[in-house]
Amino acid sequence: ARFAFNCYRHEAILLVRCPSGQCATINSREGVTQGDPLSMVLYGLALLPLAESLREAEPDVLQPWYADDSAMQGPASGVARTMRLLLAQGPPRG
Repeated sequence: ARFAFNCYRHEAILLVRCPSGQCATINSREGVTQGDPLSMVLYGLALLPLAESLREAEPDVLQPWYADDSAMQGPASGVARTMRLLLAQGPPRG
């Protein structure tokens, strides 16, 4: 936890060189940096409890997960309830 905190407590900065020779700065303030070897571990720690709680709440809805991508298949009413739960529980996990 300490290592992850130290890696992500500051925003990642991307410098983009413009054709004029100037540089533009893009700050990444949320989430895990793409390509970071620690990303899959952090996704697992953050999203596995979320996926499990959604599956327990709606066992009739099939939910395949890969990293931070998910899909849902099942009765429309169950998918709608699962989506509402995801919208309520997901943002606190990033």
